[in-house]
Amino acid sequence: MKTKQNLLALGMIILANIAGFNSMAQDTNETGSALSLGLPALALIKTDAAPINLTLTTTVAGEMVAASVVNTAARIRVTSIIASGTRSISGAVTAGTPPANTYLKMTPFVNPAPNFVGTPGTVTAVEYDLTTGAAAGAKEIVTGIGSCYSGTGATDGYAIQYEFGILNAGSFGDIRATAGTAMTVTFTISAEI
Repeated sequence: MKTKQNLLALGMIILANIAGFNSMAQDTNETGSALSLGLPALALIKTDAAPINLTLTTTVAGEMVAASVVNTAARIRVTSIIASGTRSISGAVTAGTPPANTYLKMTPFVNPAPNFVGTPGTVTAVEYDLTTGAAAGAKEIVTGIGSCYSGTGATDGYAIQYEFGILNAGSFGDIRATAGTAMTVTFTISAEI
């Protein structure tokens, strides 16, 4: 009888252990993950890496150098994520001035094949005179930028035309040869307005 009781007690202990392990191994038939999602405000801007060379020249003796030369290859690429409001882009000369009796003008224009996605804003297609260098001040060239990106290809982004030319052909004697007068135009994307 004692053996039966011991076997019964041992069976109950084994059964309790199996039931306990089984119940501890299972939580529920569902689980979840706590997530924290974020998307920071972004204002990233980049121009083409290559310098833009504008040279007034001629190959014909007795002829005036070209009155002006134009380059439309410059692009400004952006990625913008806003919380609310909009951004703008301004351009300003931060170094240098053109040689004597010459001018430099900048005109933003709408890229004929933009790959912008989102809200790229409005380009202010106005010719800006940068002849006085930094004294010309900042020029707002794009307004109303929302969340967007421009693409990264050679023709993606806001297009900029630079024109370099003779200021006054009647004062041609004031022009002096220069070997690459350096100027820098810096573009800035604003904080949200």
